[in-house]
Amino acid sequence: MNVKYIPETNTFEIKDGLRMVYIVLMVLCLMNILNGAIYFIGNPVPPFEFLHYMWIIIGLASLVLLWFFIFRKSTLSKVPYEQILRVSEKKVLGKKKLQLKLKNGKTRDLPQMKTVADHSALRKVFEDAGFEVK
Repeated sequence: MNVKYIPETNTFEIKDGLRMVYIVLMVLCLMNILNGAIYFIGNPVPPFEFLHYMWIIIGLASLVLLWFFIFRKSTLSKVPYEQILRVSEKKVLGKKKLQLKLKNGKTRDLPQMKTVADHSALRKVFEDAGFEVK
């Protein structure tokens, strides 16, 4: 299992490599925005064509995703107990997934477990620490 509760430091240690995934996604969003800006600098704007509209849509979608990853998601690998507001469970594509809601307004997604037994063990870790999983 990738999540451990360490009572000495009162933290949850999460090993799932989520930070690297988010960094790659943020770099791709920045590259999309930069590529769109270069396209508009090199091409005149008045005769709007299909590519102009496409780059506007891609740029706006990349800005929204970039904002979402920077301000709404957390990639902490060691989450202190006092920073966690609640632990919630939701279904994504038919599989149950746990998520931590932090006091700073961000959420920390926990790794999806491959089996039901792993999922219930992860749930038990948080219930033993004193959280109610909703």
